[in-house]
Amino acid sequence: MVAQIAAAEQEGSIKAAGMRDNEGYDILHNGVPRTFRDTRATVYEAARYAKSKAKGDIIEIVDRSTGTKLVMLEDGRTG
Repeated sequence: MVAQIAAAEQEGSIKAAGMRDNEGYDILHNGVPRTFRDTRATVYEAARYAKSKAKGDIIEIVDRSTGTKLVMLEDGRTG
């Protein structure tokens, strides 16, 4: 239920910002979409911060335009 509410809120904020469905990046925590970022620089910064706060979690970055997933490693690199 919480994930559905978060997804609905994210959908509304994206449409309000004028973003298309295939633009931007999602950050997943253990496979659950948690946040959206519109630029590559901000998504990497947010994913590094999330990983520093939750070292045991799997933090992934999903590029909406290509569908590729990158996993954030504990040292701030992607793998």
